Amino acid sequence: MVKRTVTSTVHCDLEGKITYLSDGAQEIFQYTNEELLGKERVSIFSPGLVVLGHVPRWLKQSVTEGHFETDTVFVRKDGSQFAAHIRLTPIIKDGVHTGYIGLTTPLPDKSVEETMPRISIVTKILSWLYITRSPFLSATIVPVLLGTALAAWLGYDTKIGLLLLTLLGVSLAHLGVNTANDYFDWKSGADQANVDYVIPFSGGSRMIQLGVISPQGMLRTSLVLFGAGAIIGTYLATTLAIWPGVGILALAGFAIGVLYTAPPIRLVARGIGELGIMVAFGPLIVAGAALVQIGSIEPKALLAGIPTGLLTVAIVWVNQFPDIKGDAASDKRTLVVRLGLKCSSWAYLVLALATYVSLVVLVLMETLPTQALAGLVTVPFALYVTRQIFINYESRAIKGAMSGTIFLHFLTGILMVVGIWLAV
Repeated sequence: MVKRTVTSTVHCDLEGKITYLSDGAQEIFQYTNEELLGKERVSIFSPGLVVLGHVPRWLKQSVTEGHFETDTVFVRKDGSQFAAHIRLTPIIKDGVHTGYIGLTTPLPDKSVEETMPRISIVTKILSWLYITRSPFLSATIVPVLLGTALAAWLGYDTKIGLLLLTLLGVSLAHLGVNTANDYFDWKSGADQANVDYVIPFSGGSRMIQLGVISPQGMLRTSLVLFGAGAIIGTYLATTLAIWPGVGILALAGFAIGVLYTAPPIRLVARGIGELGIMVAFGPLIVAGAALVQIGSIEPKALLAGIPTGLLTVAIVWVNQFPDIKGDAASDKRTLVVRLGLKCSSWAYLVLALATYVSLVVLVLMETLPTQALAGLVTVPFALYVTRQIFINYESRAIKGAMSGTIFLHFLTGILMVVGIWLAV
C-alpha cells in the first residue's frame, strides 16, 4: 500500500502575515483558515530560535536565487514538533516582490534531532536582546547622562565610576520594566489580540508568542533584572548615604514601570500611562543620576528631565499606532485608542513642540545653561518625522517614523548633554 503524502502550501506577505493556507497545510499544522488568515504570521509554524537564527536568511536567499530549500523542524498547533522539507519561493506580481510561498513536506522517516537547524551562540545572545528589548535602552542612557552633566554644570565633580554604576542599575531596572510589561500584556491578552504589530517597535518582544521563553520565564527574568538593579541601588544608597532620595525615586520609578501594565491599576489602560512614562523616563531618571553625583535631590534636575521625558512619550506614542486595534480589543485604552489615529497624529506634533518649548523655558529660567539649546538643532528633523506620521498613520510605512522618533530622542538628548558639558 502506497503511503499518502500530504504537502502544505502557505502564502504570506513581506511581513510574514499569512494570506493563504491550503487544505494540506490545515491538516499538517492543525490550524483552520479562520484562526490564521490575516491574523498570524508564518513564524507560528517554526521554533522561535529557528525564526531568529535562520528564517530571515532563508527568505533573502529565496529572493536572490529564485528559491530556497532545506530540511528543518516545524511546530503543530498542539506544540509538537516534526521534521519536514521546506521550499521557499518569492511571490512576484507585475515585477514587484509581494510575499513568499512555502511548500512544506513532512519527513516521517527523519527525526526532529536530525533536521533541527544549528542554533548559534550569537542567535542565543540575540534572543535575550529581543526578550529584554535592550535596543530601547537609549531612553535610559540619555537621561542618566543628562543628570550627570547637569550636576557638573552645578559645580560638582563627575565621578565616572558612580556614573557607570548608575547607568547599569537604571538600565537593569528599565529591562525589568520591559519584561514585566511583556508578561502582563500576555496575561491580559493584549499581545495575542495584536495582529498588526511592527517588529521590533510595537506589540512587545513577541518572544513568548514565538516560544523562545515561557510567560513564567519572562516573569522570572523581570524579577531577576529588578533584583540586580536593586542591589546596585542599595550599594549606591548605602555607600553615599543617600537612602531617602534613592528610596523615593526608585520606588516611584518601579511603581510607574510595573503598574503601567500590571492589574488592577494598568495605568496604560486608564489613559494616564503616557504621563507616567514622561515622569519616569524624564524627571525621575535625570534627578536620580544627579543625586548620585550631588548627594541630594536637585529640583533643577527634576525640571531638566521634562524635554527627554516628553520625547520618550513620543516614542511610545507612535509605537502604539499599529497596535490600536489589538489594544482596543483587549481593553488597553491608551490615549491613542481614545483619540484615534488622526487626532493622535496631531498630538504627536504637540508632544514635539512641547519638548522644544520646555527646553527654551528651562533655559530662560536658568534651570539649564544657554548651551543646552543645542537640542533645538533637531527641530527640522522632528518636523520631518511628524510629516511622515501624518502621511502614514494608517500605513505600515509608519515604521520609518517609529525608528525616526527613537533617533530624535537620542540626538536631541545628546545635543543637550554636550551643550551642558560645554557650559561647565
